[in-house]
Amino acid sequence: MSARIASLIANDSPFVLYRLPGEESVHCLYQEDKTVHTTTDFSEAGFVFAPFVAKTEKLYLPNIHRFSFIPDKKATIATSAIALPLTQKKNFIKQVEAAVKALERQSMEKVVLSNAFRLPYTGDALAVFERLLEQYPR
Repeated sequence: MSARIASLIANDSPFVLYRLPGEESVHCLYQEDKTVHTTTDFSEAGFVFAPFVAKTEKLYLPNIHRFSFIPDKKATIATSAIALPLTQKKNFIKQVEAAVKALERQSMEKVVLSNAFRLPYTGDALAVFERLLEQYPR
């Protein structure tokens, strides 16, 4: 992708890559040290990592060091289906059914369901990011 990104990875530097909707350029915010930054009021400028779980502090990367670039190659990685364990799949289906019923009763207007699981990954994360850029241009 970029020699600069390869350098950030090699140095184990904190960084984030993102592309805004409708843009061709990919943006990178990075740190030159490994300081962990947190925010509670979002008054700092940077990229915030905030889970759905309400916590008082959120992680963020300060908007100090940045660069942008246009990706120059197409990613070619294999894809495979992810199989959830049967009990986890059944539980998620029950959650979806309960959410649909609640929506039909109008006891809620919107619901976001998620299912967290861990999978071992030994591939190239940057290749996955490039492929996502290609598949989701907006």
